[in-house]
Amino acid sequence: MRPLAYGGHPAQVVELTEPDTRADAVVLLVHGGYWRARHGLELSRPLVPSLVAAGFAVANTGYRRVGDGGGWPTSLDDVAAARAALGGDRPVFAVGHSAGGQLAVCLAKRGAVAGVVCLAGVLDVVAAARQDLGEGATRQFLGGHPDDLPDTYAAASPLALAPIGVPVTCVHAADDDRVPIAQSTAFTELTGDRLVTLATGGHFAFLDPDSQAWAVAIEEISRLAGSSPS
Repeated sequence: MRPLAYGGHPAQVVELTEPDTRADAVVLLVHGGYWRARHGLELSRPLVPSLVAAGFAVANTGYRRVGDGGGWPTSLDDVAAARAALGGDRPVFAVGHSAGGQLAVCLAKRGAVAGVVCLAGVLDVVAAARQDLGEGATRQFLGGHPDDLPDTYAAASPLALAPIGVPVTCVHAADDDRVPIAQSTAFTELTGDRLVTLATGGHFAFLDPDSQAWAVAIEEISRLAGSSPS
């Protein structure tokens, strides 16, 4: 693993891990934690070895978060800067979990990645705020209520940004009680993108490299990377 700093803040770092032979594609991992400072890229570290074993280079990406210099649009700007630091010599696929899914899809809208696998992603920030998902996390991230900041919410919501311009595969468990599967259903019904529904697993199984949910995620990442032009 090679740390790659893309800014002066401690969170502005990418942990880049390469397989023994140079990979043809890079997976940009964007962790969740409802954009809050107490959750960092350590959430995604356990997933790195299995992605490397599948033949990918992995960029486990940190970014500034609410409570430590982050928020909207700073957190997305950080993820974009991390992507830019990887260069453009091979395709990059963003894989985001939960709030990281929102950042990954918004990054894709900027044209920075070849595709996204969104794991239990927050894809409709207006609904997330109104439903008080994450105990007010969306309002904290975006700086207020959607009724008061409609333009901000529109700019930050993958649902409002559709079409994204690259393939987005959503993987979501039907029994997720932290980010309801309705988030992924609404997005894919609008865009026509692929939705993979898991019967069980809840919200956090994607963070367990030994789980069936993560096995499905790797299959979808490999599928997306294999079907995209280099």
